[in-house]
Amino acid sequence: ERRLYFESKVEDTPIVQVRPMQNVLSGEVYRKGALIFNEMTRWLGEKEVWRILAEYLREREGGYANLSDFTELVRRETSTDMSEFFHQYLETTNLPWIDLVRWRCVEGEPGSWSTEVRLRNRGSGFGLAPVGLCERAEGGKWRIRNLFVPAACEKSFTIRTAFRPALCILDPEGTFLNGLRRASFLNRAKQLRQKGKTEEARKEYERLLDLLPRDGEVWYGLGRTEERAGDLSRAAECYAKAAETGGPSWLPTWAWLREAECLVRLGKIERAQSLLRKVLSEGRDIYGAHRQAREDLEKLEKRKKE
Repeated sequence: ERRLYFESKVEDTPIVQVRPMQNVLSGEVYRKGALIFNEMTRWLGEKEVWRILAEYLREREGGYANLSDFTELVRRETSTDMSEFFHQYLETTNLPWIDLVRWRCVEGEPGSWSTEVRLRNRGSGFGLAPVGLCERAEGGKWRIRNLFVPAACEKSFTIRTAFRPALCILDPEGTFLNGLRRASFLNRAKQLRQKGKTEEARKEYERLLDLLPRDGEVWYGLGRTEERAGDLSRAAECYAKAAETGGPSWLPTWAWLREAECLVRLGKIERAQSLLRKVLSEGRDIYGAHRQAREDLEKLEKRKKE
């Protein structure tokens, strides 16, 4: 058994150096900041953490405070050496609580392998680090053949491959940091799309899909981008993929709705009607989806009569 810590290989900013101001509202600060206190509670106990926070507020009330003041107070008020803890959480991009406990390959049908992966997640519901299955390529280098993200809190799972994995790595590209970077990249792509920077948004979405090809939100965002660019056929394909792969509760319902809209504009009325009926029969009535589907169906019926 070996605990695996992982760092980002992409350019990133430690939480203590976040600049400029708009980055203060990023997931690295809001989410990782919350996770720091979550882990401190595991180390010290909830009662002790609240005591330290109360003392911190008492000492600094009406004045200026910074992270150095807080870490010094924790050092002074507790008998626990948390220097390494604060180093990992504040000065690096590590999220060091995910352990890869076990992985093994079992040969199945000819040309097929089943790989069992077991993770131990010391956090509470943050099991979103991508897992890469690699094979040895020419020159002895490792090549990632399969990259996927287990569901939150999932402890063990089996994935079938057409090759025999020789290495299993947590977050091999160092890109997502347990879901935090993914959220940042998604938000960046969305902002670019909304600002009309279509080509830049497309590149952001495609970069995410290279790493997470079965992420429904990314496919949906790319669909919106292609629709805005006027490539309705490509947009419809992306929406279909988003519906197939799924994600948040509003998917696949809204992916079906957007795909239907594209198909109408492409003149594929019957296929669009089928999708709208699917929204009403199988989709969640979220954000007015059923009302939208009924209105669109009525419009198509009127068009037929005309």
